Amino acid sequence: MSAIAFKINHSSDDALQQKLLLLLALEEGQTSGALAQKLVRPPQEVINALDHLLYRGLVELHGARYFLK
Repeated sequence: MSAIAFKINHSSDDALQQKLLLLLALEEGQTSGALAQKLVRPPQEVINALDHLLYRGLVELHGARYFLK
């Protein structure tokens, strides 16, 4: 399992990003749709959070699946 280190913040965007990182640590290679379904969040909200994680270099995208970097 990958080690995850991240700064804990109290904003909802950061909380969603942290949940996404934890889900990807448990089961890599998930699509944004699968992640949205597991988190019971709107798909666009999850895609936006994943975009932030991509920008920060914490995840990478292979095809339509996300992996921890």
